[in-house]
Amino acid sequence: MRLKIKGYLVVVIIFLANPVPGIGQSAVNLSDYQSRYPENNAIYLDYLKEITIDMEGDSIKIHSEQLERVLHLNSNSRYLARDKVFSSFFVKTKSIDAQTIVPQGSEFTIMKVEDFLEKDESSSGVFYDDSKSTNFIFPGIKPGSITQLKYQQQILDPRFLNSFFFQSFIPIEKAQLVLKVDKNISIAYKMFHQGNLEIDFSESKKGKYTIYKWTSKNVKAVKYEEDSPNLSYFAPHLVYYISKVKRGTEEHVILGEVKNLFDWYSTFTAHLDSEESPDLRKTVEGLTQDLATEEEKVQAIFYWVQDNIKYIAFEEGMRGFIPHNANYIFSNRYGDCKDMACITRSMLKIAGINSYFTWIGSRDIPYSYEEVPTPIVDNHMIATYYKDGDPQFLDATSKYTQYGLPSSMIQGKQALVQTGPDSYRLETVPVIDRKVNFKRDSSIIKISNGRVIGNGILSEGGYEKIFDTYRITFASGTKLDELIKAKLTRGSNKFLLENYNLTNLTNKDLPLEITYSFNIQDYYKQIGDEIYLNLNLSKPFFNQLIDIERRKYPIETEYKYEHTYITTLEIPNGYEIEHLPRNSEFMNEVAGYSINYELLGSKVILRKTVFVEYLILALEKFPAWNDVINKINEAYTDALILKKK
Repeated sequence: MRLKIKGYLVVVIIFLANPVPGIGQSAVNLSDYQSRYPENNAIYLDYLKEITIDMEGDSIKIHSEQLERVLHLNSNSRYLARDKVFSSFFVKTKSIDAQTIVPQGSEFTIMKVEDFLEKDESSSGVFYDDSKSTNFIFPGIKPGSITQLKYQQQILDPRFLNSFFFQSFIPIEKAQLVLKVDKNISIAYKMFHQGNLEIDFSESKKGKYTIYKWTSKNVKAVKYEEDSPNLSYFAPHLVYYISKVKRGTEEHVILGEVKNLFDWYSTFTAHLDSEESPDLRKTVEGLTQDLATEEEKVQAIFYWVQDNIKYIAFEEGMRGFIPHNANYIFSNRYGDCKDMACITRSMLKIAGINSYFTWIGSRDIPYSYEEVPTPIVDNHMIATYYKDGDPQFLDATSKYTQYGLPSSMIQGKQALVQTGPDSYRLETVPVIDRKVNFKRDSSIIKISNGRVIGNGILSEGGYEKIFDTYRITFASGTKLDELIKAKLTRGSNKFLLENYNLTNLTNKDLPLEITYSFNIQDYYKQIGDEIYLNLNLSKPFFNQLIDIERRKYPIETEYKYEHTYITTLEIPNGYEIEHLPRNSEFMNEVAGYSINYELLGSKVILRKTVFVEYLILALEKFPAWNDVINKINEAYTDALILKKK
């Protein structure tokens, strides 16, 4: 089974040096496996990969052979019938053999897959993506059947070795990676998140090869959990790559240090300073002629690229790495992330401003360039401008991002900035402060005839606005109404949004504002002379406890944020305050809140703030999160009581 997770391709390839089990060897004790794995629908009997890295003359030849055997434990495993094998310009599939071994009493029937369908694959936001897939369906799956997939592939570039995961979404009886490496080739490897998993490693010599072998057994399944980060953040896996090759008496470095990767990347940008087009210069001059400062010019050009160059990820072969020149992009008005970085840089150059090509990985990728100096460390390209020595990361693919903010998907990531033909710097993208990503909801309410009636204004900035701008611009008509209602709903399911108005939706430099009016039926209780009203119409964080006993993996959020809610109640005539709820506040390193009540003349004002202070919440921080939730849950129970005078 191929697993493609948040932009990652987890390829399962196999060691065919061991004999492939035959029909007689395929017999298994189904009831034994069912009792051992009562919560699973299927298991991998074998999840293996062998790669042979050879020298033919002066060329490196890389060949892989793969086998997967899956035992189906119950009828719920039928979703695994659909499978695919990925390939690309650099990874060519040479052969595929797929079959189902179906038990028939004491015998077995082999049902071979006959129909294979090739499709294009694509992933958003990447600068290398020309994947294709060969799709097929295993026939005859039922409890006790074994699906078996064998295929061979050729890897055409020595830099495109990948990684091997020892854990998957179904249990693995045996996982094995074998690297069979020519004596003239050196490799490097690094293990991530092994934890308590036992992985047997051996290194041996056979003829002209050094054979590296990693084997694990009886590996539990990864259980899907909502909002988990990419599998590579916590699952045990090995990254491996070719570091050097010896040709005759000379040793050539392939990968191993950041400089080796940069030297290769820099060849893709060397040709891009070609003659500019008069139309492009005219556009730049028109954008910048009335602007006084360099930064104003940078912002104007950045916004022009966002608004006028359509993002299209058309990338095949080396086009996955090499941008078009700026004239081509300007003429066609579309491009991928490399192209948008290129035209941004070129337009800034015309304006007399230095900026730089920058390679970077999205947050789906956990590695730094020092840890893994190979192409799997990044999947994106942007431009970088230095303002008084401080890097500003210009990602024009993020259409609604204001100048000064990086796109949310690269927060905290290391960036490889090409400062010259042969020079680079490593920079770290900042994680944006929660106060920048704000939501402020201020409303005035009154109560009458069993209803809460209110008017308000919601203001958003930073990533709060950016994400909502995408949602709103892709909605219209009743879908837009439903979207806005969902944002503003409070109190109960009897909330009625009467009207709303949007302001500054596409103005990147001003907060989004939504003015609105609403009413809520049957929200408060009146008992005799007393009215019981909970002013917390909105209850962020309410009951969001993490089940520490069940949750096994970290929790990821898009960005840190701070939300403020101000609710002003006009006390009805003839009533006075019987009970004003207590103020409450609690915060720690992961989150927090404050709730404050104030009696001001004939009004009661509730000011409430909640905030999140993490991008990835590690398991050891779960208790801290739950501390916040327990405190705020208690605070939400305290209601305002009004009494007739």
